[in-house]
Amino acid sequence: MPEHDQGANRGPVLLILCGLPFAGKTALAVELAQTLEGAAHIEIDAINTARGLGIDAAPITPMEWSDTYRISYERIEDALAQGQDVIYDATNYSRAQRDILRATGRRKGAENAVIFVDVPVEEARRRWLANRESGELPDMPDEDFERVVNRFDPPGADELVLLFYPGMGVADLVSGIRQVFGR
Repeated sequence: MPEHDQGANRGPVLLILCGLPFAGKTALAVELAQTLEGAAHIEIDAINTARGLGIDAAPITPMEWSDTYRISYERIEDALAQGQDVIYDATNYSRAQRDILRATGRRKGAENAVIFVDVPVEEARRRWLANRESGELPDMPDEDFERVVNRFDPPGADELVLLFYPGMGVADLVSGIRQVFGR
């Protein structure tokens, strides 16, 4: 949704990805960012990697996580302030996390939606373990994976949720985004 396609009175859109680790959120976010020209892709894992954190599944301290989230929220605010749509790529596994993001978006005049990448736990676990063999993506410590799985709070209907299932095409999701936001 390039800025010039947005109506004169329309603000940017904050798309909050939500899903289990290894659900395919980042692959989806990359494809969405390519399709929604001009959208900023803000990815928690990329911020950690750039900061030298979590390499080889090294634990990340709560203080380091706090700094990573602060950096990501600053990037969201900067992009939205410039009128850019934002794709926020993290597990966003708790309602509280998503509420903070929605409040941030509203402060910057953005419309918000949660894109729930709905992959069953068994599939996410299979992908996580397969990734340990391939090394394609950064690994995740066992306790972190289990914590997210055990505490995962699926988005509720009141959160303006767009569902994305395995096998669904990005074009279908983009069509839904455009219908919801009238763009």
